Amino acid sequence: IPSRADGTQSDALDAATFAEVVESPERTVWPFRGRYLLSPVASGLLVVDQRAAHERVLYEAALAALEGGMGATQQLLFPYTLALTPDDRALLEELLPDLQALGFDLALGAKGAVDVRGVPADVSVGDERAALPDLLDRYRKSEGVLHLSSRETLARSLARRSAVREGDIIEPLAARTLIEKLFTCSDPFTDPAGRPTMIRIAESEIERRFG
Repeated sequence: IPSRADGTQSDALDAATFAEVVESPERTVWPFRGRYLLSPVASGLLVVDQRAAHERVLYEAALAALEGGMGATQQLLFPYTLALTPDDRALLEELLPDLQALGFDLALGAKGAVDVRGVPADVSVGDERAALPDLLDRYRKSEGVLHLSSRETLARSLARRSAVREGDIIEPLAARTLIEKLFTCSDPFTDPAGRPTMIRIAESEIERRFG
């Protein structure tokens, strides 16, 4: 078991941990300080970083939508027109098929305008107007930095802007659903940037702490 600088120890996450989580018939999850989700497993305690976990889930869902063109759309009750700079207009035209695959319902107008009639289903209520310009900005800042493909960059940008924030309190049922979705991902143990989504604290370590 690897030791850390503060003296605590945690088990490596491996196939056995995966089986413990996936095969658990009932899952109890406790939100902790608006940042972590705590859940018991057979060998100890699973601690999940809720934002990192949500980013991983959204990232893989976005990639699947981009490959299959099946992203869910929430149609806006009040569509709006967005005025774009020439650079943003050119970028939008370049990304338009992929944006539509993610769930954006867009119509290009004249002189840099775009009508936004729908946004991806994962965009939170009240964030609909900021979703497209913010996504274009994040894409431009990330493009070429991490040597990702265009679709990977777009999926990562969408995941980062749509994931729950630190301090957001997730209801227990939603927290359990998030963990279940996380373990259906191809890589449940890291977020799109490679940061860990979870650690496991061994039962033996907890017992040692209590003497």
